[in-house]
Amino acid sequence: MESETLMAEEREKRELVQRIADSPAFRGAPRLREFLLFVSERALSGRLDDISEQHIGHEVFRRPVDYDRANDNIVRVSARQVRMKLKEYADGEGRDEPAVLEIPKGAYIPVFTPRALPEKTTASSPPVAAAPPPGAPAPDRTRVWKMAALGGALLALVLGAALVRNATMVAPAGTQRAAAPLTDLVIRPGQRTLIVLADSSLVLLHELTGQVINAEDYASRRYPPVSGGRSTDPASPAFARSLAVQQLTSVADVGFAIRILRMRPDATERLVVVHARNIGPRNLKENNVILIGGPRSNPWTGLFEDRLSFRFDFSGERAWARILNARPQPGEPPVYETEGRDGTATRAFARMALVPNLDKTGRALLIAGTTIEATEAATEFFLDGQAGQSLTGVLGRQPSEGNGFEVLLETTAIGGTARNSRIIAHRLLP
Repeated sequence: MESETLMAEEREKRELVQRIADSPAFRGAPRLREFLLFVSERALSGRLDDISEQHIGHEVFRRPVDYDRANDNIVRVSARQVRMKLKEYADGEGRDEPAVLEIPKGAYIPVFTPRALPEKTTASSPPVAAAPPPGAPAPDRTRVWKMAALGGALLALVLGAALVRNATMVAPAGTQRAAAPLTDLVIRPGQRTLIVLADSSLVLLHELTGQVINAEDYASRRYPPVSGGRSTDPASPAFARSLAVQQLTSVADVGFAIRILRMRPDATERLVVVHARNIGPRNLKENNVILIGGPRSNPWTGLFEDRLSFRFDFSGERAWARILNARPQPGEPPVYETEGRDGTATRAFARMALVPNLDKTGRALLIAGTTIEATEAATEFFLDGQAGQSLTGVLGRQPSEGNGFEVLLETTAIGGTARNSRIIAHRLLP
């Protein structure tokens, strides 16, 4: 039954692509039509690595395999035209379609977004379970409260997703560059930088399945199986499958991205905010990247994890993640445990690391905490005007020198809000 549902969903997406490709807007632009069909077919077949500027230029626009993208922007120009035509279709002829097809800026992977919104619910009260019919067993109260918690989390994450869809890519007129010197580490002249927002739906999937999804499975859209339950039950395959296709992120991540855009109006043409689901490994080779979130919520960070000493661990029954110290120095503990009480973390940790990107032509900045508040504290540290001076004092050199670094931050929180962070350990990458 589950495989039949997945096949039906894929068939509906393919039919939508074909209707759009056959619409007047695309019939009159055969090369743009081919562009749309190429990226859609690769995406629906799980071949995300083929959806790159180089591949599109070669396969769709008949450029040589090794053509110079810096001097030939045919793909980027055409992508803008395709986005305009997709919007034209969605607002006009396709206004009654059950889903909207988009190609987000900064990537070429198409995204299918259902038009229908979930039933409205208030954030102040949990979902109310319907009364069981006479003679039916009493509902599992633990399961009901899990549904309530997941419902509240989803509501917050949907708000984050809505914010990023509406976030402007250009700083307001008259905005001057603010003092945030560490942004120069990954925002460099002549290079594009992707700000990759965490996929918060993966955190909820981890709560349901106990498994962390690695980058390879994430790229192939292979998610851990969930058995049992009804479609309205958070332990059901249908619920997990629905969750896996949502593009959810946190409001804090979106706020961080917007702050960078506002602080760097000089670089807005080279800055792209994108959800983790909309990129592939090739994007981590061709661009500078800022990856928000640890391996659980942003699997792409796992591609860099073996280079680092401070690594995230989500095993066991702990309420929060912890950080393992793979190569402890004298006086350092092997494990950094998050501390808290009554469900609120009071002492947590965050890792900030600067490493070469996958093909060593640019840089990747990794920012993640053992709690949401710790991640937010780390982003605050990164944007602080004094952070460069603090890092220079700890590292013994300028942060931009050498092959990179990693620092471990200790953060404290009061009432669920991170207040302070300080560097407690560091490493220089060889």
